[in-house]
Amino acid sequence: MKKRVLLIVLGATLFALPLTAQESWVRFYEAEDWEETEALCVIQTSDGGYAIYSHYWAHGEWDQVWLLMTNPQGDTLWTRKYENTASWSSDPLIELTDGSYALTGVKHTGETYDVWLCKAGPYGDVIWERYIDLGKGLHEYGSSVQQTADGGCVVVGFTQRPDPLESDVLLIKTDADGDTVWTRTYGTEGTGASVRQTTDGGYVIAGRFGSYPNPPEICLLKTDYLGQEEWKRTYGEGWALCMEQTTDDGYIVAADPTVIKTDSVGDVEWTRDFGSEAECVRQTFEGGYILGGIAGTKLIKLDPDGNVLWEKIREFHIYSVRQTTDGGYILTGAGGYSDGYHEYHYGIFLCKTDSTGYAPKLSGIAEPATPPVPVTQPDWQIVNSVGSRIVLRYTNRPQGFTAFIFDITGKKVGEIHTPLPSGTLTWGDTAPEGVYFIRSMGESAITKKAVIIK
Repeated sequence: MKKRVLLIVLGATLFALPLTAQESWVRFYEAEDWEETEALCVIQTSDGGYAIYSHYWAHGEWDQVWLLMTNPQGDTLWTRKYENTASWSSDPLIELTDGSYALTGVKHTGETYDVWLCKAGPYGDVIWERYIDLGKGLHEYGSSVQQTADGGCVVVGFTQRPDPLESDVLLIKTDADGDTVWTRTYGTEGTGASVRQTTDGGYVIAGRFGSYPNPPEICLLKTDYLGQEEWKRTYGEGWALCMEQTTDDGYIVAADPTVIKTDSVGDVEWTRDFGSEAECVRQTFEGGYILGGIAGTKLIKLDPDGNVLWEKIREFHIYSVRQTTDGGYILTGAGGYSDGYHEYHYGIFLCKTDSTGYAPKLSGIAEPATPPVPVTQPDWQIVNSVGSRIVLRYTNRPQGFTAFIFDITGKKVGEIHTPLPSGTLTWGDTAPEGVYFIRSMGESAITKKAVIIK
């Protein structure tokens, strides 16, 4: 397939399907000639529109970041792609105070992987790019970026030593020009997923810690303004995916497999276990919380004490959600639909809901308020998300089951295939330790994470 070299596209050749009025709608974007794309993050911009950070599939690897800008109705204004970059985080994009954007991820530079930090202008044009390499034979990955009070940025991610495979949480402070002020690493065996500057001028990091033979644990790590560790808390087996400081100076953490609310020093106030990972969490205007990506497709509203107020099920995998200025919600993710002519499309969904989480389905058939419209749940699951190998179980696949396996950089490292309609499959007996992503092929294509620890 011929790769498009398309730096800026005004009025991009994307398929957008407007459905209803502005307050609640859904859009689908499919990039022409690109095989697949997944949206990881959405933000509402200062002009009321939306910016979507996604990565897309080209020639067998996730190898490009795609930034898509829309107006308040979800109509495409422009797109921009960034070569040889990738991210798997739900927090890699922010709007800066001057109206530009900061993006982070990983840049493949020859034989190594470096933290990628980019400042992009009003149309996605690169103002500057920084590739942060600590040397010492390490790979470095960026997960989350935030602007700091001094106009610079803070980036969290992790370092990885390829042989033996070990990782440490990495925190980077830059000035307003993207030049590194200082770096800190925190061991042992950890990855950083989300970072925030706290009200006292320090930083808090959410991620996971754990070294063999112990499983990884959900973790919060608090530092001072120079990145010196002040305290660290762990919350049991799993890993954190998204985090915010709350208005009471505590923290809310979305993790696999739980949601955790803490006080200002990281002590637990309450937890909620939904039996599946939560991709994203944000505090809402009235002090409650909005969760996205529970069991992949669920949008859940909690009150300040963590009690469920309502639950909606979408027709796509939700990776990111935020409250909008009108009190509704904007959510993005990935999935597919049939156009009615037996052709299956896979791409980005952008959905604007009202304050109750209502928005129509892609088909244009409105979702009733109660009960929620059921959708087909994933027909495969990872039996154990942490272990010496990946074990998955699948059902109801008359044409057999196929999945691709990617490492943390997005590189395809394996494939699973069987013609049987149901069964259990394993992979990774000889694979090195690390984080992997398993992507099923077909109409119910979804991606799941697993960690191999020998």
